[in-house]
Amino acid sequence: MSTHRIFRASLLFIAVAALVAPAMAHLGENQTEIAKRLGKGKTYRSRGGWEQREYPKNGLTTYVVFVNDKSIWELTKRNDKKITDSDIQALLKDASTGGHHFTWHAADKCYLRDDGKVKAERQPRHDDFFSIMNLEAIADHEDVSQFVCLGKTAQEVTQRYGPSTLMKPRDGMEQREYGKNGYTIHVVFKDGRSVWEFFKREDKDATEDDIVKILTAVGGGFLWDDATKGFFKDGKRLQAQREPGHPDFFFIKDNDAIGR
Repeated sequence: MSTHRIFRASLLFIAVAALVAPAMAHLGENQTEIAKRLGKGKTYRSRGGWEQREYPKNGLTTYVVFVNDKSIWELTKRNDKKITDSDIQALLKDASTGGHHFTWHAADKCYLRDDGKVKAERQPRHDDFFSIMNLEAIADHEDVSQFVCLGKTAQEVTQRYGPSTLMKPRDGMEQREYGKNGYTIHVVFKDGRSVWEFFKREDKDATEDDIVKILTAVGGGFLWDDATKGFFKDGKRLQAQREPGHPDFFFIKDNDAIGR
């Protein structure tokens, strides 16, 4: 093969490699730093009250969640098919910064970085996405002390949870979706007041610790009823439990207000 043909073939290989090489975001970077690697991107939607931006490049789309202009969570998917194991290994290699490495934990079906600060996994219930999140950064913002707005007006709920999206009515009552501190919150209104709230973590099912915090936020005093697998307060007036058929949601509702 001539030197000219070898040179052309080398250029072709480099061009193809550039097309298929995954473009990575980096946890901890700000929007300006990530834009240098992935392009400007665009606002996607609020995720749990945090800013989320979408960056398509080289056949992949990366969704980056920012808090105070720092990347704390990145979700990557292929545009043509489900993300491959080789894609995942490339993403893990890129995220193994500062001499840290990831180890597979079969029981939890996830990778954990050896410093315990970063978790990586196929996104639960959306395994076409691969998720890499800074556990410490997310935990720092998971305050639920201001959760539960039963009896509040829509304006009062907005002041606590931020802007909302109108959803399909539930049992004939208005339902709106909010995001705050890594949670999706569905609030059901009757006669202009909140009567029913559903809480869902963005990263996994609500934990027992989450449930205790939510019940504490509404004033505590709930008693467990083993027959119905739920918590009750003031007799049967207030009810709280995992949503049947959707255990990733935990709800609390005012049965008296709903029944009026």
